[in-house]
Amino acid sequence: MKQVTKETVYRSAQESFGIVPPMIKEIAEFSVPAAALYVDGVRTMNAAALSEMEINAIELRISSLNRCASCVKGHSYLSKKAGLSDEDIQALVEGRPTSIESLNRKIRGTEAIFYANRGGYAMYIDELEAERFTRQEVYEIIGLLSLKTISNNINNYVQAVRAAQVQYSSNF
Repeated sequence: MKQVTKETVYRSAQESFGIVPPMIKEIAEFSVPAAALYVDGVRTMNAAALSEMEINAIELRISSLNRCASCVKGHSYLSKKAGLSDEDIQALVEGRPTSIESLNRKIRGTEAIFYANRGGYAMYIDELEAERFTRQEVYEIIGLLSLKTISNNINNYVQAVRAAQVQYSSNF
C-alpha cells in the first residue's frame, strides 16, 4: 500500500481544485488519512454521471441540511458558476423546489437518503422507487452525501472549537 503524506494530499488537492483549500490543510494537520479520503473521494466523484451543476446543487442542499455555513457559502458560489440562478440557489438552501424539475428530482432523492440515514431505509425505498432512481444514481448520491458530510462535520467542529476558544479566552 502506498504511504499517504501531507505532500501527496496537497498535490492531489492542487490537481483537483487548483488550490489546496484551507479545510484540507486543517484536516491533514490532524489526520492525513482523513484528508486523503476526502480529496480522493471528491476527485473520484467528479467522474460521476451527475453534472457539475447537479453535484454542486446536491452538495449545497446537503450542506444546508447539515447546517454548515461555510460549505453553503462555497457551494452557493459554485452552483452559480455552474449555471444556477440566485433564486434556485436560495430555494436549495431553504429546502424549496427550484425551477429545474430534473434537479428537484435529484434533490428529493438526496433528502430521502439523508433522512433515511436517520430513520431507517425501509420507509424511504418507496420514495426512491417512485422517483425511478437507478442504483447508480442512488449510489452516487450516497457517495456525495458521505463526502459532503465529512467536510460539513469537520467545518462545524472547527467552528465550534474556535467559538469555545474565544469563549474561554474572554472569560480570563
